[in-house]
Amino acid sequence: MAADDRAETVQIERELTRALAAWGTTSAISGLLIRGLGAATASPFLRGFGGQTAGWGVIDAGIAAVGIWRRSTTPDERTPEQAERLRRLLDLNAKADIGYIAAGAVGLIAAPALARRFHRPPTEIAGAGLAIAIQGAFLWALDSTFAKRLAGEPDS
Repeated sequence: MAADDRAETVQIERELTRALAAWGTTSAISGLLIRGLGAATASPFLRGFGGQTAGWGVIDAGIAAVGIWRRSTTPDERTPEQAERLRRLLDLNAKADIGYIAAGAVGLIAAPALARRFHRPPTEIAGAGLAIAIQGAFLWALDSTFAKRLAGEPDS
């Protein structure tokens, strides 16, 4: 891997971390506001949607924070092996993200049955399911896009 390629890997990592931090922070804040609106209006759907959105946002922002910290303690160059390890991790995450989308869809479709099992209103389960599907879709787009960039594939 040439020096330019190593610098490009660091740039890709920075962009990935910034995008995840922005998404996580936005999700956490908007999720809390939506959950509060759901509580104020007695809307189980908004409570479920907001709660899941906030939870995923906190986790995503936390992962981004670890990435920022990790980058601050390592040199500004990556070996080809490190770039490949990150690409494989993003590929694996993209596959998991498809599972999150599917789980969210199940939450939407099976909300009445899940509501009985978990003793929650069906609309709350549906709101949570929609939020999970949206989070999974964003993370799939993020992970697959950056994995392609690390592999040297053009953006489509």
